[in-house]
Amino acid sequence: MIIKTIQGETKMRLKTFTIIGLILGMIVLAGCSSNENKESSGDKNFQPRQKGDFKESSNFTDQQKEEMMQDGEETAKQSCENKQEGDKCIIEGRTGQIESTCEYQNDVLLCKMNRPMR
Repeated sequence: MIIKTIQGETKMRLKTFTIIGLILGMIVLAGCSSNENKESSGDKNFQPRQKGDFKESSNFTDQQKEEMMQDGEETAKQSCENKQEGDKCIIEGRTGQIESTCEYQNDVLLCKMNRPMR
């Protein structure tokens, strides 16, 4: 009778471990599948931009590019009006406001984004 009880307990433990193993396996597979969906969702033709893409692949004319550069420089100047070098300023970007710093560039005080040096 004791042997049957021990065998029954062993079978129960085996079943429990098997069920736990299956559940953990399903969780891992679900997590991997979830990551694949995140990577493949969205625009299938999307390609990350590379350095220099703006100049080479944009649909803007050279004159339009020059005007955009001048507009950006004018905005950077206006952000630092009545400020000194090192003062905080704000740049409006596509993703919202970017805290920046006023810096001299070619003897003109401009609002420059705080970026780590490469």
